[in-house]
Amino acid sequence: MYDSIEQCGNKTQPDIGVSPVMSNYNSSRKKRQHSLKQTNTKRNKDRKEKHWLRTPSSYLVNSESLLEDKSALASVTRDSWICTQGEDKYVVFISGLSVGKSSSSPLQFQLFVDHITGHLGDAKEQNIAAQIVQVVIAGNSVEVPHGLLNGQNLGSKDQSRLFEPIKELDILLTQIAASIPLDIMPGSSDPANFALPQQPLHRCLFPGSSAYNTFRSCTNPHCFELDNIRFVGTSGQNIDDLGKYSEANSSIEFMERTLRWRHLAPTAPNTLGCYPFTDKDPFYVETCPHVYFVGNQDKFETRLIKGSEGQMVRLICIPGFADTGMAVVLNIRNLECHTLSFATQIYS
Repeated sequence: MYDSIEQCGNKTQPDIGVSPVMSNYNSSRKKRQHSLKQTNTKRNKDRKEKHWLRTPSSYLVNSESLLEDKSALASVTRDSWICTQGEDKYVVFISGLSVGKSSSSPLQFQLFVDHITGHLGDAKEQNIAAQIVQVVIAGNSVEVPHGLLNGQNLGSKDQSRLFEPIKELDILLTQIAASIPLDIMPGSSDPANFALPQQPLHRCLFPGSSAYNTFRSCTNPHCFELDNIRFVGTSGQNIDDLGKYSEANSSIEFMERTLRWRHLAPTAPNTLGCYPFTDKDPFYVETCPHVYFVGNQDKFETRLIKGSEGQMVRLICIPGFADTGMAVVLNIRNLECHTLSFATQIYS
């Protein structure tokens, strides 16, 4: 049984009047309830340990999460990098929701929420939805009107316009957190500090979703571990800034370079805001991750690269959802990934 899923204690609806497809989905969720209750406490403890610490004096990576070897792609043994046995388990990545932006479609995001929570699709798709163990939102979740941020006191109407996108986002995130563990990272357009590492979005912004123990507000960069698979990712500022210094055919090439250079933000603090560390560089990668993801890119790209000692790393460029309607699904059993695409068209 997978140790990293948490459930919020929501009771499954009775099967009376429920379609056979939804009945199968609900029964697969029921089978995991007993072990999930036992693992909630352990999972929350492990998550806190593998986190960029929140106080400015300790913006450092936990020693267990990124620190160990000195090779070109830090060492991972051949046997530990992937497991091809066992059941499929999926992690869903999404970024660039941009709730509040004129081009953002609430219906499009609602379709995504309904799909991953098992309320849309046929029996096969709902079976996959039942195997989703984590959702990661990689930055730029909201976009507030910049005209309101002029340093002047705001009237009640302007305050409502400023908070409305966050309120709308919280309503949608609550639906996800009610059934699936959810990590949300800050991005360049979110109400968080500018300098990297960006600290977690305050929980008071999400009164609905933060009530669930499956909801976690995380740092940017973010590292975590599921089923002994190490994940490291950013909201995209480090890759976007590299274009000022170098040329590449695509963002995936920049990602591969940062991994081989073993530094997540090589342009900080020159042109990329960064807290002034004195004793340690928190962006230095000492242990090779199994999955390296970057959000808010122009298009979806993925690549599986191999290190000098046989270690394998899945690179993922996550496109902005508001512009492309795409999310990325990763199978942590074999590190294969594919996209989910959603589109809406409203006729006047």
